[in-house]
Amino acid sequence: MSLETIIISFGYVAIFLFLVSNGLTNFPSSQIVFLICGYLVYLEKLDFYLVILSGFLGNCVGNFILYEMTKKYGLSKKLRSFKFLPFYYLKDEFLQ
Repeated sequence: MSLETIIISFGYVAIFLFLVSNGLTNFPSSQIVFLICGYLVYLEKLDFYLVILSGFLGNCVGNFILYEMTKKYGLSKKLRSFKFLPFYYLKDEFLQ
């Protein structure tokens, strides 16, 4: 299932959730999400201002969650929570 299909199916909620994920893990890239959204705005399947609003709020929420998680648990706990990242396999002395 492609990003375009998900955004067409779920609309602004999908944009919000993709940008929350981007704020937490930098995946998927916000440039790719907004490129697809721009194309869908051009086709008049989405509203420009609602795309901007849902993207802005999603990225802010994702960054806020990341900030609070890092503040509470520290950087090493945050990096180890994402097992698909290469930081997961580092020892603690490298993360200090």
